[in-house]
Amino acid sequence: MKKKRLAMAIVLPMICVSITGNGNVKTSEEVSVHMEETFTECEQEVITETIEAPAVTENTAEATAETTVAPEQPAIEAPAPAPEAIAWASIGHEDIVLYPANEDSNNVNARVACGYINGRIVKPGETFSYANTIGRGTPPEKGYVIAHVVGGYDYGGGVCKISSALYHAAKNAGCKIVERHNHSQPVDYYAQGDDAAIAYRTRKDFRFRNVFDHDVMIQAAYDETGYHLDILAPQPAAPVAPEPQPEAVPEAPAPAPEAVPAPQPEEAPVA
Repeated sequence: MKKKRLAMAIVLPMICVSITGNGNVKTSEEVSVHMEETFTECEQEVITETIEAPAVTENTAEATAETTVAPEQPAIEAPAPAPEAIAWASIGHEDIVLYPANEDSNNVNARVACGYINGRIVKPGETFSYANTIGRGTPPEKGYVIAHVVGGYDYGGGVCKISSALYHAAKNAGCKIVERHNHSQPVDYYAQGDDAAIAYRTRKDFRFRNVFDHDVMIQAAYDETGYHLDILAPQPAAPVAPEPQPEAVPEAPAPAPEAVPAPQPEEAPVA
């Protein structure tokens, strides 16, 4: 019987708002009268709660579930270790004097060439090309000027003094000499066969290969005494001595407490 009344409660509002009788629309007050006439007070409360309860849709459930999901925290990467400082030491050295004052343009080109090769790292098994590194043809856009060369004047005169000194430094270091050429005429800074000529038109280059299992570095410096060429190799880091720890000072033992004599009972006077 209660199920039948509940079904009538759901249909009743639809009937009440429909056109009845002479076509007049029932008002909300008339609807409440019908509910009071049809149902008891307890049953009206149940029906009212059922009608006014908000429906839980599928979208609402999904939205509620989404709000409860905690956002993922990005993983924090550990900082990369700082690169260790490398100590380099010379394994092949060569010095050579400056050009005379009347050939100072040659010194300009020699210093430009030093700037191109200084600090150049040669990997194990790699072949170093002097001509490619300083700029083939030693053009003016690379910083070279016209200076004295064998047989005349041209851009880059003077770079052969640096290539010849580098040849001796590489040979002293134990690198493999891949290519070296004599000058077409004797030069005043090395004997024939001890020089290393560079010529773009005749394709003369100086090349050496790093035969070691570690990098080597070219160092090219100059001062008022001349040019200084070195082949450097990395040195193993010196072991770091542990910091001296302060000696532990033994604590003096605490002084023993002084013994306090116990009070003696007074003797009674003899009568």
